[in-house]
Amino acid sequence: MSNPSGSQAREETANKKPVFCCSFFQCRCGSHYFPQRIILALLLHLFMQNNFTTRVVLNVAIVEMVQPPPEETAHLQACPQFNAPNKTHEGFCMPALSSLVSTWFPPKERPIWGGLAYAGTNLGTIMGNIISGFLIHKFDGWPVAFYFWSAYSGLFFLLVLLLLFSFPDTHPYISKAEADYIRMENCKTGNRTVVGRSFKTPWKAILLNGPYWANIAGQFGHNYIYLSLVTYLPTYMREILQFDVANDGYFAAIPFVALWIMSLIYSTTAPLIIKCTSERAFNSVLGAGSNVASAAIVLGAVYAACNRQLCIGLYIFSMIIKAFYYATLPVNINGLSRNYGGIMFGLCNALGSVSGIIGNFIIGALTKHKQLHEWRLAFWITFGVCVVTTVIFFLFSSTERQKFDYNEEELAEMQNS
Repeated sequence: MSNPSGSQAREETANKKPVFCCSFFQCRCGSHYFPQRIILALLLHLFMQNNFTTRVVLNVAIVEMVQPPPEETAHLQACPQFNAPNKTHEGFCMPALSSLVSTWFPPKERPIWGGLAYAGTNLGTIMGNIISGFLIHKFDGWPVAFYFWSAYSGLFFLLVLLLLFSFPDTHPYISKAEADYIRMENCKTGNRTVVGRSFKTPWKAILLNGPYWANIAGQFGHNYIYLSLVTYLPTYMREILQFDVANDGYFAAIPFVALWIMSLIYSTTAPLIIKCTSERAFNSVLGAGSNVASAAIVLGAVYAACNRQLCIGLYIFSMIIKAFYYATLPVNINGLSRNYGGIMFGLCNALGSVSGIIGNFIIGALTKHKQLHEWRLAFWITFGVCVVTTVIFFLFSSTERQKFDYNEEELAEMQNS
């Protein structure tokens, strides 16, 4: 005979929906736990957002902090038809993030979660432009934007103290299954994490490594165009297209909204694209190559002259192309080295940041009179820089772990196998 009560119990169990619940440190849906490496990727995304927001706020506020010279009158404006009123009233982040990406994310997951982490820079640009512009306009003064983001940084720091841990093995809330998975996947590719081990940095081998300098070149090209836009797009919106402070933050943020959204999409689909091509082709064509494509489109935006809609549309399109960067060049460093990725990325980012200094200096020096022909010359230079650095990356880049990264034990194992 059948057991009605047992059948009923099984039916009730089958129909029972899994219960989703969260504590502050851990979430689960039924018996399935939210992986801590995903939580870390989201935290690093916000980490980069916070890092960039504190930069962008100055780019937005500077147009209200500094009064233009009195001789720069309306008849000298590039687009006088808009007649907008003039109203006046380093670090440690990138090396730390690269080390965490190398330690926490197995190689096959790095384009996804590493791309998510690095894409936080775009969210920072978006929030920095929109919220800063709103606050300055609403409170009729620029200091409030700095107070707001300082308080935000303090709150985020508390979150970092509670949730950020250097290694999976030392994370107090990680499940044993996830820790074992990370360890196993890393061991498959020789990317084993050693906690507490001291390494002597092979500076000579690193500095003489061709693929590393190719990555630096690619990063240089990216930073040249990206930091130029982060810094000067609000200024271009204000001085050329004549948006006021209430609107230039919004319109300057729109291209970076596209960049942020598309970078998340590209990071998710990166493993599928790599399967169809190769990791090196993915990094070269869609990573470094996106520097040239986006620079060409930005140059076209400057030639759109006073056509606001076309100009903003081209900026948006350039950022859609540029979004491939976040799943390619930053993650490439972790492919070259598992032991020194943080140090290498720190140096790479420092040299790449020099491009932002150079680019901003050139743009500032060339656009003193706020004329379109000055901006066109500045972005022709940007296009040239992107072409040269991309060619270098095409010729000398690699996705293989470099010899200097192996210790004596690993080299012996490789020779005996």
